[in-house]
Amino acid sequence: MAGPMVMTAGEGTPEKAAYTQQFTMGYAYFVLFMLMLTYTGHSIDRSIISTIMAPIQKDFALSDSQLGLIAGTIYALSNAVFTIPIGYFADRTNRKNLLSVCAAIWSGMTMLGGLSGNFVHLMLTRAGIGASEAAGTPVSTSLIADYFPPERRASAISIFYISASLGGFLALAVGGYVVQNHGWRTAMLLAGLPGFIVAIIFFFVVREPIRTGVSGAVAANAPSLGKVIKFILTQPALVVLMFAGALTNFVGSGVASWVPTYYVRVLEIPIAQVGSLLGFGQLIFGVIGGVGAGFLADKLVRKDRRWPIWLLAIAQFMTVPFYIGSVLVDNIFLSVLLLAIGFGFTSTFTGPLYSQVQTLVGSRMRALAVAVLVMMISLLGYGLGAQATGLISDAMKPAFGGVALRYALIAVACGGLVTATLYYISSLGLIKGQNRVLEMERAHQ
Repeated sequence: MAGPMVMTAGEGTPEKAAYTQQFTMGYAYFVLFMLMLTYTGHSIDRSIISTIMAPIQKDFALSDSQLGLIAGTIYALSNAVFTIPIGYFADRTNRKNLLSVCAAIWSGMTMLGGLSGNFVHLMLTRAGIGASEAAGTPVSTSLIADYFPPERRASAISIFYISASLGGFLALAVGGYVVQNHGWRTAMLLAGLPGFIVAIIFFFVVREPIRTGVSGAVAANAPSLGKVIKFILTQPALVVLMFAGALTNFVGSGVASWVPTYYVRVLEIPIAQVGSLLGFGQLIFGVIGGVGAGFLADKLVRKDRRWPIWLLAIAQFMTVPFYIGSVLVDNIFLSVLLLAIGFGFTSTFTGPLYSQVQTLVGSRMRALAVAVLVMMISLLGYGLGAQATGLISDAMKPAFGGVALRYALIAVACGGLVTATLYYISSLGLIKGQNRVLEMERAHQ
């Protein structure tokens, strides 16, 4: 394993001058790989619920609204409550230790979910998963920002988020097979086990880097939560960008959480077949969209710093026709293809969004700022997306009967038009906001 190699970045922008390379790039990519394994477990544990919703509804006699509560709201509320405290500590403590412990907890809570005896028990385990997974994005992206220079962060974060697509694939494809042949309880037990093992390995093989841009890495001097919130509120482009990111997840999670149930209920497709088709589709197009957008953003940002946000606006606009088309056709293969392409466009948001958020705050605010974003994503995205879809479906049942879920999914998909507009609005003030941060960082050197 490569040892530390400290050297200062060369001439360039103030942001590049603030970055210090501490390890070889080979070791940086090894850490990125370990972060990907950890987040794959995160994604499996969060997503497995969408695969097992139909059998859980049957076993516990639940309504669509109650399913939405388990799939989204309970998870999101606990995630939001713990995101800010974890982000606060992540800016002040050893991040790799914090992530290792939280990964072990969310994996263990997933396994406990398989032992749930009723609706309340399952809700409590989902709350535990949400609380511990609050560490996933803020801590991981903060580590990536210190292992990779500014010009490689969008692509590094996009590569990192391959794990979200991989986790979703495993939850759907493998989870669907296990559910159909061994039941949903076994699926939850198996979903949590790999993440628990990876958490232990991560603790021993990953090293904590010095925070780049902070002289002497004095974590005790990190700004307070109040100061970070105040700074965020004075960055209009950042505020709008965060709301756009939350709405992206509202649409994405609203569709992704309910599509497996839609195929089982409306098209009467066996859950194992649904899981395999959706899993492969999400993996292929999720990786293409996520990684492609990250590398494209890193390339285009050299021409104009607003391009990463413009890419997001275009991509989210494109999700609308594909998501709507996927539930208007009855051919399962065509439907999954359209849906997968829509997932691919949704997946573009990860690299450009998180990398741009980190350019709009100071280096000592990164984990906490991302924590604020994750809190918004949890409450407005994961929390309301699945719940809203379930509520709309229940409300439409008197008029549309068994196909009410189809029109609920169409209604949620239209949110992509609003999301695209918000990204464009954010781009209008992006350069001004970034220049302000660069001046602030230069003053602290």
